[in-house]
Amino acid sequence: MSSSYRGRSIRRAIALAACAAITWVAVPTARADDSAGWVTVCAFDHRLQADPIVSPGEVSAHLHDFFGNRSTDADSTYGSLLAAHATSCAIRKDRASYWVPTLYVTRDDGSMEAVQPNDADLYYRILTRPLRDVKPFPRGLKMIAGDGHATGPQDTSIVYWGCADGGSTGSRDRPIDCGDGHVTAHINFPDCWDGSNLDSNDHMRHMARSVDPNDDGIYRCPRRHPVPVPRLIFALEWPVHDGTTVELSSGEPYTMHADFFNAWVQSKLRQLVISCIRANRDCGKPGT
Repeated sequence: MSSSYRGRSIRRAIALAACAAITWVAVPTARADDSAGWVTVCAFDHRLQADPIVSPGEVSAHLHDFFGNRSTDADSTYGSLLAAHATSCAIRKDRASYWVPTLYVTRDDGSMEAVQPNDADLYYRILTRPLRDVKPFPRGLKMIAGDGHATGPQDTSIVYWGCADGGSTGSRDRPIDCGDGHVTAHINFPDCWDGSNLDSNDHMRHMARSVDPNDDGIYRCPRRHPVPVPRLIFALEWPVHDGTTVELSSGEPYTMHADFFNAWVQSKLRQLVISCIRANRDCGKPGT
């Protein structure tokens, strides 16, 4: 185990001890199962110290686990992704690339071991109204959700942790001991686009989250980001039971974040937006 991982383990233990007396309060979160849309299931494909959004053509700051497009590496472009037909997603025309920091678990001997995640569920949902205004992601759109440099827990409307197959199913701002269950994480992407930029300096400014200005349950896009797009929710599960033993390649668990590089076959993406989201229908896990 490297000295940096050992240091983070010590800091994590101190932080957990300090937070032991906290009473958890439910916080509204963007759920994956509460609206029209569809799900694309993508198997874990490969692991690289690469990030074609943040550090194209270079070695990235930390390891990432990649889903979807099998060709993704540091040099990937929209053209190269679209041309590479191979994908780990059940929807074969989903050639987009999705990635997150690698998760490590602390073993009894103090060593850190990278854990391969189970299949990822990519939920394409909708929150904004009217439904007829929702547009598919533009070709080549890049975006990031979550903060890989966070120094404390993130808002659970963006990133939240939980458990699957038993254990607690609550939305937490950090992973917990899931008992017989598996550790899970959800990362919620913004759902409003500025209408012109496929990326921005911080890879976030060209996107925004819809708002409910009248507190009446009707969400709309802000004026500077007027184009509503699907609300992408990245749902992950790892074969790990005790979430208090995990760290990420980016640091503490509260640095969880996810990247999306759109390389869908655009005609398929448009068809799903029209037949599922605009039609106000939950299409489940459609075929290829």
